[in-house]
Amino acid sequence: MAIIVKDKQSDNQTEYFTKVDWEISKRRKVRKALLGAILILFSLLFGLDYYYRYTPYYSYSLYGVSLFILLLVVAVWIMGPKVYKYHSYHKNIEFKVREDKLDKRFKANLLDILGNNKFKVLNNIYLPCSDKYLQQIDSIIFGLNHIYVIKLMKAPGIIGGMVNMEYWNFAKDKKLFNPYKSNQGNVEALEELLYNIISDKKIRIYNVVVNLELNSNFNLPDKGGFPIFDNLYDALYWIKGKEQGRQGIISEEEQQNLIDYLLELHFKSLLAVEQNLNNQVLKKYDLL
Repeated sequence: MAIIVKDKQSDNQTEYFTKVDWEISKRRKVRKALLGAILILFSLLFGLDYYYRYTPYYSYSLYGVSLFILLLVVAVWIMGPKVYKYHSYHKNIEFKVREDKLDKRFKANLLDILGNNKFKVLNNIYLPCSDKYLQQIDSIIFGLNHIYVIKLMKAPGIIGGMVNMEYWNFAKDKKLFNPYKSNQGNVEALEELLYNIISDKKIRIYNVVVNLELNSNFNLPDKGGFPIFDNLYDALYWIKGKEQGRQGIISEEEQQNLIDYLLELHFKSLLAVEQNLNNQVLKKYDLL
């Protein structure tokens, strides 16, 4: 069966940041315990202050309230900020991590239909884009003839438009940015990164769009010549057909070199952005 080298379910966080997050969490727990003890102590003092000085006059302690507000400010400063994981920091944008039954079905069908272990798969891969953002690819399937960059959609109903349009329509009045166009950006980025590594220029990097929703249908009049699929089965069998009955252009060694290079780039890019997002926090805890 196909070999999933990197699974989508694995947490996209570098080993370095896992250790950093654990170290900061440990320090925060200690400070939280101290803060709790301080809050309890001051609460008792404020209660005594209120009871002995103001209760007889049916008033309240401005002195105690002022101290309590000051204490909260100090408490916030003591606790300090947390470390942000990249995918949680950008959780509201399109490429947030998605783990549900559709993803599980994608994985199961991938292993079942692409039964040859010559297929290697990287799921949820990041490529460098800027100091705060990364370019995310849902899945890359490596055959021994070509490479397939997969864009996974989860849009129900009829999806209408044209392949070259900026937006497609779905669910009556909703729009989504053309996934084929957005994935073409991933293909071009990958082509540029691998240009000097791929030995045979006959190797193609295909842009493949797949909708994982069962009750969906593409109404794109010009999609006939493009690998845009209403269902996962057709997409995977199309990829399998591209690879069957042909002598491999990519050697297993070259395939592994490509995978190793992209994984190294993925973690280096992720680490750089994690450090940039958390620069002030790491300086505060002296962990840079």
